[in-house]
This record gives sequence, C-alpha cells and structure tokens, in this order.
Amino acid sequence: QVQESAPWFLPALGTCPRRSASLARSLGACRPTPSCLFEDLNTYPENYLFCLRRAPVARRTVPKMTVALRVPLQFFPGDRHNVALGVLLLFALAGLKDFERLPSVVRWQMNAYTNWSLALLTLGVATGQKQWEPFLCANSIGLLVGYRTAMAQGLDGNLIKKFKSHGVIFSKPLFGLLDHLLHTVPAVALVARLVSNKTRVPYINAMYCAIMSSWFAFRQQAKLDSSGIYVPHPWVRSWLGIWIGSVLTTPLIDSLIRRQWSKSALVMIGLILPWCTTRFDPGLKNKYMFEYAVACVGSPQQVRRLPSVTCRDPEKGRSGMPHIRSDIILASSKLEL
Repeated sequence: QVQESAPWFLPALGTCPRRSASLARSLGACRPTPSCLFEDLNTYPENYLFCLRRAPVARRTVPKMTVALRVPLQFFPGDRHNVALGVLLLFALAGLKDFERLPSVVRWQMNAYTNWSLALLTLGVATGQKQWEPFLCANSIGLLVGYRTAMAQGLDGNLIKKFKSHGVIFSKPLFGLLDHLLHTVPAVALVARLVSNKTRVPYINAMYCAIMSSWFAFRQQAKLDSSGIYVPHPWVRSWLGIWIGSVLTTPLIDSLIRRQWSKSALVMIGLILPWCTTRFDPGLKNKYMFEYAVACVGSPQQVRRLPSVTCRDPEKGRSGMPHIRSDIILASSKLEL
C-alpha cells in the first residue's frame, strides 16, 4: 500500500531520516520536516506519506524577461531614445542656412530656434516618438520663458518691421496670434499630455536642452547673442529664462501630477521671474530700440532705402566737418518709424 500511494521515488529514500529529507529536497518534493516523522518507514508509513502530501512543493522562480519595445524609425538598436533621428533633422535644418536657392525669408526663418523646436516636435508626433515628450516639454517651456523675457516691452514690434523688410507684412493682432500658436500652445499641450499620462520629466532633460540650444547658437552665429538672427534684445536674461524654464519643468510636472497646487503656484512664480526682470526695466525699451536702429544701418534692405545725401554740406556747418554716421542713423530711424 505504501508503494502504491507514495511517489515513485519513495522506495529509494530508505529509513535514515537525514538521507530521506536531503533526497526529498533534491528531488523537489518537500521542505525539511521534523525528524520524529522519519523514525522508521516501516513503522510509521502513514506519517511519512502525510508529510509528503502536505508539504509545499518548491517552485522554481523563472527570471522575468524584459521585452524591449520597438522604437519607430530606429537606426541603431542600442539607441533607446532614437537620438539619431533628431540629430539628423537638426543637421538638415542647419544646412538650410546656406542653401541659396531658398527665398531669403525662408533661410532667415530656418535660423530661428523656435522653428527648430517646432520641426523636432512635428517629427516626433508624426513618427510616434513618445520617448521624446519629456525633452520636448522641457525645451518648449524653456523657449517660451526665454522668448517672453527677450521680447518684453514691445520689442517684438521690431520683428514685425524685420518681416516687412523681407516682404512679409503682418498686422500686430495677427502677429500676436501666431506668437501664441508657436510658443504658448506647444508648451501647454505637452504639459497637459504628460500630466494626463502621469509621465515625469527627469532633470537630465534640462541638460539636453542646454546642449541643443547652445549648439544652435554657436552653429548659426558663433556666439550666444542671437540679436543678429532676431532683433536686439537682452540676450543674457533671455538665456537665463531658457535655462530656468527647462529646469523648473520637472517640479512643475511632478506637482501637477500629485495635485500639489501650492507647489505648482511657487514653480509658476519662478517661471515668471525672468520675464519680470525685463518687463519692469525702465530703460530697456529705449536702449534696444536705439540698437535696432543702429543694426538696420548697413543691411542690404536698408541701404537701398537710404537717401543719396549721406553727409551735411560742409559750408553750412560751423566747423566744416561732415557728420556722416549721425545722418545715416537719423535717416534710418526715420524710415523705420
């Protein structure tokens, strides 16, 4: 009866309690049991069978296999975030600066960092690069804060004049609408998407934003001052706004996900501070309006519009010395205003 109801390895266990227990453990039958149950197999067969049946079976733990999700348009298997695709796009945008067959206004807009960011965002959405969303969010918020800091007190009106010099005329309401569509809407949409998906933004994305924006500046103009691409503006405070915006994206998203509204309000105040430094600066507008008038002198569009007389008549002056520079600046400022 014992051999019929017992497992197939029971006859080989013998009467030695230690050997029986060790052999049973090696075969995966049971855990160590009290030695009193193994005094004699012939005397207490029912106790031993009870032990074998009630003892928990040792389970072999199967290691979990991590399945790597396939990234769309992945060029290199080890590139988890598919950085190569974004770098190729940035190289193409940088090359369009020297492509002379394009219209001048298009080549000028290809130098703008806003269009680089929008092109990267469009490529990420079109190809389903969801792993780019934290970086794109940090970059969009940094760009929004930096642009608002740079173009405070109506300095964006000089951009309207610069578009006009390229043959593109915008009214002020239309330019303001396009401004919010290109700068505000992408940042707000990415924040809403990350909060709804409860996706955090690691702080390392702020460093990626600093690398991309600084490489753009040195590639396009060999300096951090982007006044030549845009219009004269407080570029130091603008860069400060870009870096603050990209760094504060992480606590902003975390506080919104956890519904910590007081922390979110403090982060928003930190994002507004760079803009306040330029918005309430009393001498900022006059300074950069004058610098814009000076920058217009010598540009191809402005030289064709200057009058032919570029100096005063020496006979009318007291000292007889011509004032060439002042007359050009005066003429250019009158034409722009």
